[in-house]
Amino acid sequence: MCTKIVLNNIAVWANIGITDNERSTKQPLLITVSFEYDASQAQRSDRIDDAVDYANIRTDVLTLVQPPVHLLEHLAYTLKTHIAERYPIQAVHVSIKKPNAFSDVEYVNVSA
Repeated sequence: MCTKIVLNNIAVWANIGITDNERSTKQPLLITVSFEYDASQAQRSDRIDDAVDYANIRTDVLTLVQPPVHLLEHLAYTLKTHIAERYPIQAVHVSIKKPNAFSDVEYVNVSA
């Protein structure tokens, strides 16, 4: 049985942007990761060893945002690829919100 898990709006600070000025100071990002996996064994056993431990995915996100990057698109791709390759999941979706991109825009949102 497929189960969907969502880590909604993981708050991180990252050196991200095209210009040196943008990357000189960490900026806030909100990262949402959703994934689906066959949780039938975990549902029966109630054991974390039979589940995809989303605490580990959160830790991976916090680690992978540390190196400076230019594009939200690249960061979304990096996160999605890492999670898909490391965990036994059927589907993964990553969304990144950058709230301070423009003064007149609530946030820029990139999804992969």
